[in-house]
Amino acid sequence: MTLKATIPTVTIRNNHHNVPGWSDYVTEKHDVARHAFLDWLSDGKPRCGPSFQLMLKSRAAFKQALRFCKRHKVQLQADALAYSYKNSDSNQFGKKISDISNSKATAHVNKIGDIGEENICSMWCDYFKTL
Repeated sequence: MTLKATIPTVTIRNNHHNVPGWSDYVTEKHDVARHAFLDWLSDGKPRCGPSFQLMLKSRAAFKQALRFCKRHKVQLQADALAYSYKNSDSNQFGKKISDISNSKATAHVNKIGDIGEENICSMWCDYFKTL
């Protein structure tokens, strides 16, 4: 029997948890928080003491960095695009642009304010009559 046959694994498909800025801001804090958690776990899950305090502080720092990345998602994506453009990697730059752009967007307006699609023409007609 092989090692793969004895150890169950989980395959994650369609991973939609890509966080822009993860490798720049979060990776180190995640590693520290994970190691602190495992140390706390091996200590018997104490409710006080140095391993508990380190686990709490490292987890808080990790969550703060993750929230920063989620709040500044658009800016971090733009920075990544600028970096790939700066490195003159045109293939990757073009791919990232097409990934970020919204392919569902259309050039047709179907609502202006409270006015629906049916009344847009009459609204513009009335507007131009007043000019």
